[in-house]
Amino acid sequence: MNMNGVTANGGIHPALHRADSPFVLASSASFPEHCYTADEVMEACVRQHNFPPAAEKFARRVFPATSVKTGNIALPPEQLGMPMDRETFRRHLHTALKDLSLKACREAVADWGGSFSDITHIVWATMSSVVDVPSMDCVLVNELKLKPTVRRLAVQQMGCLSGFRCLNLAAELSINSPAARILVCVADIRSGLQNQLPINEDGSYSKAAVLSCALFRDAASAVIVGSRPRHFERPRAEWVTGASLLAMGSLDVVTSTDGNSNSIHWNSDMRMPPLVEKETPEIIRELVSGLDFEIAADDTQFVVHTGGPAILTGTQNALGITAEQMQASWDFMESHGNTSGSSNLAILHHEFTRAPTGPFRHYIVCIAGGPGVCIEASLLRRIQRPMAGQNGHIKADMHNLAARQTVSVPAPFTAQA
Repeated sequence: MNMNGVTANGGIHPALHRADSPFVLASSASFPEHCYTADEVMEACVRQHNFPPAAEKFARRVFPATSVKTGNIALPPEQLGMPMDRETFRRHLHTALKDLSLKACREAVADWGGSFSDITHIVWATMSSVVDVPSMDCVLVNELKLKPTVRRLAVQQMGCLSGFRCLNLAAELSINSPAARILVCVADIRSGLQNQLPINEDGSYSKAAVLSCALFRDAASAVIVGSRPRHFERPRAEWVTGASLLAMGSLDVVTSTDGNSNSIHWNSDMRMPPLVEKETPEIIRELVSGLDFEIAADDTQFVVHTGGPAILTGTQNALGITAEQMQASWDFMESHGNTSGSSNLAILHHEFTRAPTGPFRHYIVCIAGGPGVCIEASLLRRIQRPMAGQNGHIKADMHNLAARQTVSVPAPFTAQA
């Protein structure tokens, strides 16, 4: 199988483990308590914003086209889609982001088995922000009772790739600080676009505004990253490498700006899906360019940001892979929609924990595109072999870490010159 310059030739490679390899030690995903069908969200937006006929007609066409069937939103039914003034919106974001972030962090630490006092760094990211200081990383340090000396970073406005960008950053930090335990959390209330929907001067709504109602939902996700696993730690995956790419000359393809009258103007034009499809093989070549071994494409699962069905289909076409190899992303698209950068680690968590639908694959390639247009990618080697457990839960294999680090396994793809 050829993936536009990436070969799927199989091969056996030595164990990847390096002395200070970063590992994803734990993962989690959290969602608001209220889950709505696409029809419920559509009807609420039509009613709350009093859509004129053209906007309503487009809504009834575009909502089903997104493939989003359900999704979680951090508002009760009576406030779903409700226009908000900026102060009400700020309070809503602060409360919802804090609650989801705390839940994701606590679940990640529980999955890890360590203590909050052992966290040395916290990286928090969002696309759902207004001016609201202190930043959420400070709030989380207080609420989670992390050490006051924990090293903090808040990342905003990187959009739909922020989860994988922060994962790569944490892994690179871990290589240089093997004793560090880095908590990465990404939270987004992207349904908030429904509460800040811009109205044109003639009272109409743009197609982009209506599309944002159909596509975006809310979530938070977290991972803990560290090197030199301790006796109690059971890594989910080894981080092998990461890559970033900026598609030059594409700054205007995806934009989001604050407007007057309590509005946020979001736009993603029709160039985005073909641009992502075009640049995906390039980011893969960059991702594998430094590897000195071959890995097989059919031994790789792909975790792709749910930018929309055209993004997912375009990625499949660009790489010549199957829908089953992107099963976690298709599942998330249908069940949770586009939750911006929080989707990255949430889909990765789903890939780690879902019941298998195909053969076990040893590698995971993570891909997300966002404003810029930028694409971020990570290559992981799976450590825990997922097995269906009781009541549909997933149980990890119980082989010891030392044994897993020395077993040679088939390896995803090699870049061509």
